[in-house]
Amino acid sequence: MNKTKDIAASPLCFVSPYPQLAKAAEALVAQLDYAVTIHQTTLNRILDELPLLESRGHQVLISRGGCAEILKKHSKLPVVEIKMSGYDILDALIPFKGQKGTVGIVGFSSVIKGCARVAEQLNINYKIFTLQGNDKETISCLKRQLASTPLDCIVGDTVCQDYFSPLGSQFRLLDSSPASITEALEEARSLYLAFRSQLLERHHLQLILDQFDKAVITL
Repeated sequence: MNKTKDIAASPLCFVSPYPQLAKAAEALVAQLDYAVTIHQTTLNRILDELPLLESRGHQVLISRGGCAEILKKHSKLPVVEIKMSGYDILDALIPFKGQKGTVGIVGFSSVIKGCARVAEQLNINYKIFTLQGNDKETISCLKRQLASTPLDCIVGDTVCQDYFSPLGSQFRLLDSSPASITEALEEARSLYLAFRSQLLERHHLQLILDQFDKAVITL
């Protein structure tokens, strides 16, 4: 899916690694007074699609979790990450409060940080599995770790849904609330406006310098 109010005039691109996030973003973008392209992808496709995204003229990318990590490493464009709020984490973990068993919390550090603190406050027995990359070797290594650890449920971001959900009897996605998505959109908008302002200032300064050079030559 690739939806936008006006692709040609859309400096912001929301890169969604799973359909539910794209739908949530689409509903929020419809209420905005500025254009945002929504591009749906997967962790396996994003690197192949990145040259196309960068060629469209977008100025700022917005994403979350493992997808945001990949974009930060490989894209020349600035990336605004959808942060996990305390509410988002609580919403994912609260069903396990008071239950026996062990919950595996899996994902990139940017997504799972804060989960351990909430799990401790809820007295949930948990184990953290931090993903360092999405290459085959890293995925296989973490799969072996998960397979050798007795877990009743796995909680994680979309990378876990893609690769690790069959390893647990249950899987629960660390999802992004509308408030978290809106915050990222506004941050990306502010970043773009700051870039544009700096560009206009440099352009104005260059015009002044050019006029000064012409005046010197005339003298």
